[in-house]
Amino acid sequence: MRSAPDEPIDSGLSTLFTKNPATFIYGETDFYKLRKNTLLPEVCVLGRSNVGKSSFVNALAGRNQRSQNPLARISKHAGKTREMNTYGFGPVPLPKDIAAWTAELKGQEDIPTHTFYLVDMPGYGHASLQDWGRNITLYLTKRVGVKGAIILIDAEVGPKETDLQCLQLLSSANMRTCIVLTKADKV
Repeated sequence: MRSAPDEPIDSGLSTLFTKNPATFIYGETDFYKLRKNTLLPEVCVLGRSNVGKSSFVNALAGRNQRSQNPLARISKHAGKTREMNTYGFGPVPLPKDIAAWTAELKGQEDIPTHTFYLVDMPGYGHASLQDWGRNITLYLTKRVGVKGAIILIDAEVGPKETDLQCLQLLSSANMRTCIVLTKADKV
């Protein structure tokens, strides 16, 4: 059975992004200061500076640039996102899961209020690649909950050397990766 053009192919996927409002959880500049997360899957959003990572996060949350309440702050100037910003998406976990986590964790980590975390990473290419490279390499290879990465590439200019380096790093880490072209409306 085919769905109408304006209906989601998978209504479960739609509710993942719309049932419980997405929220900003926290931001951190240093990998070693990230909050512990052993419970929920994390997906990171990567890309060059000013490729549209924060706009992408807002779009997933159903909030656009003109929204009075954007989830992720956006700027026309490159390099504004300097932290690894974690956002909660998806329905509230079931009460039985919350009770089990509370008993298991004994206050060692925060009890989640969503189903998964989306982590908006600082852009590469504007600030120090050395700092970015250290944090992103640690994040992709040491972070327990990371299950995938979304890399954004500007369709107007195509992949750059730093994009290819990032894809190589993702491949080396055996990370599930989705490539999204941004700014395709300008091509």
